[in-house]
Amino acid sequence: MARTAAVITDRLHLPVDAPPRSPSRWFWGTIVVLTVVTLTLQWVGMKQVKRTLDDFQRLPGASAENFEVVLDKAATQAADAVADQIGVQVDAAIAPVYDRIPDYVGFHYSVAGEYLELATLAVGSLEDAMNERLFEGLPERLDKVALEIDAALADEYERQVREQVNAASSQVNWGKAADVLTQA
Repeated sequence: MARTAAVITDRLHLPVDAPPRSPSRWFWGTIVVLTVVTLTLQWVGMKQVKRTLDDFQRLPGASAENFEVVLDKAATQAADAVADQIGVQVDAAIAPVYDRIPDYVGFHYSVAGEYLELATLAVGSLEDAMNERLFEGLPERLDKVALEIDAALADEYERQVREQVNAASSQVNWGKAADVLTQA
């Protein structure tokens, strides 16, 4: 039987001094190569992006300062356009207070009103009673006016920004901008 085992191993022709092949060597080699390639491509890409941004900033009208001017001008024009609405809407919210003044004055200077106000002063707060008679619903009306004015200002600002950006973008040479941005 020993002879059979020797014959089987002789037919395999295995070199005794050769190290076994390891698949991990190929794995780690691939990882190293891919890492070097990735880092190289990122470095080249960063250089190209910096050059493109520098070129784009040299275009007329394409700067942060110009954009800030556009936004400031749009904000000023939007505020001017909405300013007229503010007075009208606040006056409408306060109008019920003015309408109640004659009734309050009549109550305040009447004999019954004076005694009732004295009793209110002794028991509670005269200021609360006066606020209830004159200013009822005013905070809610003013909140509503503030929301309406805010919405109108936001809409007008958006419209003004669009107009300003369209006007500013007409000064940019888009052909040159496209050449700069698509340059290899």
